[in-house]
Amino acid sequence: MTYEILEKFKSIVGDDPVFVIHATMAPFFMCVPWNTQEYPLHTLFLAKGRDTCIALNEKRYFSLATEKFRQYYAGTISLRELEEEYRVYERDARQLYDEVTDKTLSELADAELQEYMLVIMNRLYPELLATIYIETIDHDKILDVIGIEHRSELDAIWERATQATFVSFEGRYLCNMTELVAAGQGDIVRKAKFMFTDYFRSKSDDEIAVALDDVRSHLPEKTQEAERLYTEAQDRANAHLAWRETLTPDARRLVEYAQLVMRLRDIRKDPIAQMLAVMLEVGTLMTERAGIEPRFVPYILLAEYTKGVAYLKSKQDDISTRDQGCLYLANPDHSYEVEYCDFPDAIAQFDAWTKHQVHDSSELKGQTACRGRVQGIVRVVSDPHDDHGFQEGDILVTSMTRPEFVPIMKRAGAVVTNEGGITCHAAIVSRELGIPCIIGTKIATQVLKDGDLVEVNANEGVVRILGE
Repeated sequence: MTYEILEKFKSIVGDDPVFVIHATMAPFFMCVPWNTQEYPLHTLFLAKGRDTCIALNEKRYFSLATEKFRQYYAGTISLRELEEEYRVYERDARQLYDEVTDKTLSELADAELQEYMLVIMNRLYPELLATIYIETIDHDKILDVIGIEHRSELDAIWERATQATFVSFEGRYLCNMTELVAAGQGDIVRKAKFMFTDYFRSKSDDEIAVALDDVRSHLPEKTQEAERLYTEAQDRANAHLAWRETLTPDARRLVEYAQLVMRLRDIRKDPIAQMLAVMLEVGTLMTERAGIEPRFVPYILLAEYTKGVAYLKSKQDDISTRDQGCLYLANPDHSYEVEYCDFPDAIAQFDAWTKHQVHDSSELKGQTACRGRVQGIVRVVSDPHDDHGFQEGDILVTSMTRPEFVPIMKRAGAVVTNEGGITCHAAIVSRELGIPCIIGTKIATQVLKDGDLVEVNANEGVVRILGE
């Protein structure tokens, strides 16, 4: 069977490589137009239940990181301006989240719920897209800008330059929860919801309450742990600053940029989660009013929510079958297309099209995120809620890690991802945990299979398949 959306996306991408993410992500949040003036991006989304796949033009996606660094390196944009650009998004997302969590949404009119979705589409998404550049910056993209003649200088500072000096997501949320519990004011379950929201759903109020009760029961210990994390981060920051002062001005500029984009990528998880939590809560109420079961919330595109409850009601029959398999295409002009599919067949066709990115070698190369060398059994995990029997010491192979992967990462012997960049979650967390990690392989989830025996040599950025 031929799928029109897949064929259209193929023609749009042409001969450019395709960046693929196999992960559990909701179409309503991730299938949006990534429209920038220089590099308009179409988003292809394949979804059935929690099994989802996103595809982008890799060349255009990666160019965003290279061009932003080029502007910084040329002196046309400063670190302060980049930080301020992010802070606008952070502020607006927080204001929206606080406003919604302080309201009884069930008392709002349909038009008021629709307005929240319009705010997200028209203001918050453009602000979010302004920070896409932080997602894929890495050693090679920086080298492309500064020139191969500076490779030795870059290599000499790279490992230390990319050591996080801040408290990452998990520690920051621990601190937030201890503060919420200690204050004990208002509906703390609702105020904490964004910390329990991934790219597909929010945990239930009961699940959040249990987690908060655990913090409440161990508040002195949890508070002490959070304080320890911040003290250690400050010590790292002080040592890093002292080291940075020993560098040449050019080297210092590179280090400062690396630290900024790493920090922004990590703290950006907060406003993203806040925005997603609002979308889920408002979307659930809108679908209920439209006579649609809440379980279909993730399969309705943001652009559809912005058309209001009456529109959703008119699409009730259409929407109520989308969890069985759909192709979505979001275009830069904010138009979108939806096509039903036989999901295994559509994925097979998509994989066949992208197979030119896969090789038959017993070696897989990527970038070192955390050094080390270990052997273990591969477990390919796209959904952290289904870890495929992950055992202590297994090798975690996935498109990209996210905060909900941390419990698995703590048991992993090593981590290998498709996604790359010094700002990616896998890079930052693996360094904190001290486990070997290779990122940016692009095709690890296509080459490596459950049960493969591999050697992860993160000193050289190589994964070797030893047997099945």
